[in-house]
Amino acid sequence: MMFRGANPATVLRRALLRVLAVLWLCGLPVAAQAAASAPPVADLTPCVTPVRPGDNAATLWRDVARFDCTTPQSAFGPGDYWVRITLPPAQLQALDGPPLLTFMPAWQQDARLYLHYRDGSISQQALDNVSLSRFGRIGAHVAIPLDRIAMPPDGVLLRIDGAINASGLLQVPRLQSERQADRQHLTEAVIYAAFAGVAIALLAYNLLMWLAMRERFQVFYCLTLAAMLAYAFSHSGALDMAFPQLGAETRFRFSYFALAGIAASAVAFLIDCIEPGILSRRLRRLGHAACWLVLVTGLAVMLAPDKWAHTIDRLYVASFVPIPVVAVLLAAQAWRRGSRIVRLLVLAWSFPTVMALTRIAHAGNLIGYSLWVEHSAIVALGVEALLSALAMSFRIKRIARERDEARAEERVARRLAEIDPLTGLYNRRALLAGVLGWGSDEDLRLVLIDIDHFKAINDHSGHDTGDDVLREVAAVLAATAEIRATVARLGGEEFALFGPADEIDDALAQSLLDAVRSHPMPHGLRVTVSAGSACGRIGCEADWRALYRRADQALYQAKESGRDRLVLAAPALARAAA
Repeated sequence: MMFRGANPATVLRRALLRVLAVLWLCGLPVAAQAAASAPPVADLTPCVTPVRPGDNAATLWRDVARFDCTTPQSAFGPGDYWVRITLPPAQLQALDGPPLLTFMPAWQQDARLYLHYRDGSISQQALDNVSLSRFGRIGAHVAIPLDRIAMPPDGVLLRIDGAINASGLLQVPRLQSERQADRQHLTEAVIYAAFAGVAIALLAYNLLMWLAMRERFQVFYCLTLAAMLAYAFSHSGALDMAFPQLGAETRFRFSYFALAGIAASAVAFLIDCIEPGILSRRLRRLGHAACWLVLVTGLAVMLAPDKWAHTIDRLYVASFVPIPVVAVLLAAQAWRRGSRIVRLLVLAWSFPTVMALTRIAHAGNLIGYSLWVEHSAIVALGVEALLSALAMSFRIKRIARERDEARAEERVARRLAEIDPLTGLYNRRALLAGVLGWGSDEDLRLVLIDIDHFKAINDHSGHDTGDDVLREVAAVLAATAEIRATVARLGGEEFALFGPADEIDDALAQSLLDAVRSHPMPHGLRVTVSAGSACGRIGCEADWRALYRRADQALYQAKESGRDRLVLAAPALARAAA
């Protein structure tokens, strides 16, 4: 058996339930409490205008009419932009601590922050990719302190250069106190930590399962989990916090590639996890082509120069469009052809499919931005990982059962190939395999036994009686030898015993003849046997042939000497044969 104890699928299901229970009892209530106790935050309205030659922060702040506060940010396309945000005094005063400007940054080359005060003065701060990373928090948003040395600022100007502006220049700008930002940080940290804990546990468990099962779909599932962890590490902002010197742009590139890895490995897992013979070759090739397409575009995002970033981003989004289509086609064909596992896989895939469609719709400006849109990926991926693990447990259970059945059938077939069907003893093939696989330095004894006058029994009493005699003799030999020797039928009326020479002594060999002679036989027949015994070491097939020849000669002598007797091969003959 491959597994001992509980079935691996049962173990996996129990482990998943325990993980969910731990998350509920420990992690999620903490996040819920933090979110419920946090005071309301002030959402801000960003207004956008493209950069023009000669712009400066002081004159631009007074030109309010130039800014567009209603057009979606991504509609402006890639380029350099000014973003104006007014800070209402009432909201600043309502904060319970030092003010922070929080927002979700987008892919850009450089940025600079200008704080405008009521007396007309302006302070500025560089926000390039490296500087921006230093303000990063879990949840991929940044929290920038607003200077209050002279007086509270009444507005913010952001100059953003080299923005690809695929889904906006900055998302969810908010005015928060440090306490509020810390609570949001805690809530999102718990969510990402819970996801990471589940993913790491599933990854470790399934790597161990792979060592036992060696199924390819397990490899793709582990790759999916690894890509999920990489995506969570970068997308959450933990990469920025751990390595701020890399810059925010590196995080965006890494997140793109990790998400492509998730999609590719998940489709490959779906294809391989469905039972063999269910999916057509053409559809499997289509699925693999979709995997390579999204992987190549993800790699292109990682390596593309900044000037191509917007174009590559559009191609990247387009490469994800076939993924839901392929998933639906795979599931439909598997369902139609009677796959037993596809229902769980469909349920598991429904979450990332909705997530992918949501992100595609947002990238295409069909729906607006929200924190749900931003974090829908991590929620969907967590649910998909758990449900896919459950589906895989059923697949593993079936594979384990099929392997057990195959091994049982193999054992039966091997036994049928090695057992004489009439007597139930080993046949000549099994005897030869046992002797050649002796693998011991001690002497082996071979005893050849032949039923006396067996042809006469067949001629006078019939072949049915002859078969009965063969079965009775076989039973006597097997019972007398017990576990001290291996008994086989070589064919016809000839039998053989072999085993260690110190176990099969002369007394045992002689007792075989006495037991047959005294055993009641069918129709009151009196049956005797003749035997020839030889002893020697077996190192190769030539040694076996020599030993068999000596035992056969001894058997011949027994028959020539009157039958119903045992003849031992002379030691001198054994030395000559050696």
